[in-house]
Amino acid sequence: MIKHLLLALVLFLPTFAKDVLVLHSYQKSYKWSEEISQGIESVLGSVQEVEVFTDYMFARQVGEDKDYFKTYKTLFKKRFATRDFDIVIASDNVAFEFVLKHHNELFPEAKILFCGINSFEMSMIENHPAKDKMTGVVESIDIDKNIELIKSLNPHLKKIIIVNDDTVTGKAVKKDFLETKAQMKEIEFEYLESMPIEQLRVHIRSQDRQSTAVLFFIMFQDKEGNKYDYKEAVEYVSYKSPIPIFGVWSFYFGYGIVGGLLTNGKTQGEEVGKMALRILKKEAIANIPIQMKSPNRYIFDYQKLREYNLPTSKVPLFASIVNKPESYYDKHKSSILISSAIILVLLVVIFSQWLNMKLRKKAEKELLLRLRFIEVLLDAIDQPIVYKDRDGKYAGFNQAFCNMMGKDRAEILGKSVYDFFDQDFAKKNVEIERKLLENGGSDSFETPYRQKSGETKRLLINKSAYRLDDSIQFGGVVTIIYDLTSIKKLERERELNEKFLVQQSKLVEVGEMLAAIAHQWNEPLVELSAIVQDLELSYSLEEIDSVSMKSFVHDSMKQIQYMSETLKSFREFLKPSAEKKNFSLQNSLDEIMEIIKRSLVYNTIAVEIKLKRDYIIYGYPNEFKQVVLNIINNARDAINRERARIGTEYAGVIEISTVRVNKQVRVEIKDNGSGIKKQDLAQIFDFDFSTKPHGNGIGLYMAKVIVEEKMGGKITAHNREKGAVFTIDVQARKNTQEIAS
Repeated sequence: MIKHLLLALVLFLPTFAKDVLVLHSYQKSYKWSEEISQGIESVLGSVQEVEVFTDYMFARQVGEDKDYFKTYKTLFKKRFATRDFDIVIASDNVAFEFVLKHHNELFPEAKILFCGINSFEMSMIENHPAKDKMTGVVESIDIDKNIELIKSLNPHLKKIIIVNDDTVTGKAVKKDFLETKAQMKEIEFEYLESMPIEQLRVHIRSQDRQSTAVLFFIMFQDKEGNKYDYKEAVEYVSYKSPIPIFGVWSFYFGYGIVGGLLTNGKTQGEEVGKMALRILKKEAIANIPIQMKSPNRYIFDYQKLREYNLPTSKVPLFASIVNKPESYYDKHKSSILISSAIILVLLVVIFSQWLNMKLRKKAEKELLLRLRFIEVLLDAIDQPIVYKDRDGKYAGFNQAFCNMMGKDRAEILGKSVYDFFDQDFAKKNVEIERKLLENGGSDSFETPYRQKSGETKRLLINKSAYRLDDSIQFGGVVTIIYDLTSIKKLERERELNEKFLVQQSKLVEVGEMLAAIAHQWNEPLVELSAIVQDLELSYSLEEIDSVSMKSFVHDSMKQIQYMSETLKSFREFLKPSAEKKNFSLQNSLDEIMEIIKRSLVYNTIAVEIKLKRDYIIYGYPNEFKQVVLNIINNARDAINRERARIGTEYAGVIEISTVRVNKQVRVEIKDNGSGIKKQDLAQIFDFDFSTKPHGNGIGLYMAKVIVEEKMGGKITAHNREKGAVFTIDVQARKNTQEIAS
């Protein structure tokens, strides 16, 4: 069974391999192609799950032979028929054009990377169907920087001879040179294009040694049709040249040029290899932009610098200098470094021993002061604090702990919890401390504690494990004891005070409500008075009968019932809610309006209630009605203040709207009154703050307490273009299970 599993695993593994094709425009012996391959291999060669295939198109030998490229395509298709490449890297323009032309047929699923591309423009790929699968590294030469470099190395320079050919690459370079030349008027340039090599050599040898230099672009063929590989021309021309020859491509380095800021095939390969690796690691190709700036490097031949008396001090700081003779340090570098390291280590050891002795004395003094400070600090804390060692023995404590125990320090030190507390309490402490010493962290619990005086107190005991120095093992447990007796008492008093303030806040509204009730009772009292007078008149005229009497009684009871309902609503409002519960927002607003609608009508204020539906909210119904009533009364006063400023004809409007927001219901109460002054907004809900001349500042303070502390909601206020807006967010309906939990 195991053999079968292993065999299946071996057969399955290759499906995870990634295939990368490197397609070179030129032959393998071409140094530029070799350098690009070296760069790619330096990045992808060590990645085990990647297999790199390399192929060469020999474009320089065949030129523009179309039949050759047709044959190459056919052979390529047959050789790689069983391969689905994940990435294709096109090296130089010919290979890139081949990949663009045959992408759909040969590489439909592959990501396309490129490098060594001359005269690259986005128009080359912007209309290609696979443009979203492409990125790469542009090849460009730094003509201007190389000219500046030559000038800095030769202060007597007057003329630079430019050597170039008329190949496709040569023409692209010529275009860049002419743009650069137009900006450099202080140097004389002599441009030699495809000059026969012997004539070129003679011409260079005739130049002035001090004031002339050569910048060698490219020379693959001359006017006479002679073709040269990458090194032949420069090697022949530079032989015994009286003037220095600089280059722009790395494949000329080592064959007679001094150096320069060289377009380097290996760096091109490294950069495109890094892009490929990012894609193989599942990074989106959209996050890997085309590198428009060629990664060129300064490289110089030390022997050539010396041959032409060019100062190495003028060479750029981060340049590479090769063929430099070994100095005494270079020859004996290992011995010097080892000896220096040994001497340095001995000096460090001696110094560290001296410093350690000095620091130890200082540390002992500081530690003694710190321990004294900690002892004084602990004794100044009212809460009892004690720490134990791993064996559960009391190792230290403050005076508050001694006072709690009624013992001196000597009586406690080195003892355990079993020496002072009952067995159950001691076992509980020991078990908690055992877990803390194993796992770290902290724990706390409440417990009653009976003092010697007979008084029982409620204690909160907090325990935390501590370490000694950098030890992995915990050294013991620190215990802090809090007396909750007074805190519990204060909490009860605070709760009672809040209930008192809630009722006091209600009583503040009572005066307003009594006025509202007086208005509401005025009309039924007038009706009752008229009914009684009609009854008396009918009786005196002996016109009363059973039908009339029933009518009188019916009309009277109707008015009395209306007055009774008003008193009932008023009585319900004054009664505090016993507990939180689900209640209807619609009913709450209806009951509030039943109490104050006559008052609002008397003040000619319209109330618009816009409920999308009857939301059920969770909280204290009567206290919530108190909050809404307080805001409505404040809105009424704000509208009256605006009337006093504008005129009595000003139409007052209060708008109440609701909406569901996640698990909350939002109630917004808007008015078109005088608004809230900007400086008052920040403190509008503060205790004892009021914007009214004779206000007590309780109403909105209690509104905030009720909504936020009692009902777990949020209340805010802000101004709008005309008037103020109060927003109340409260919890929506809770189901039975949630309430029970």
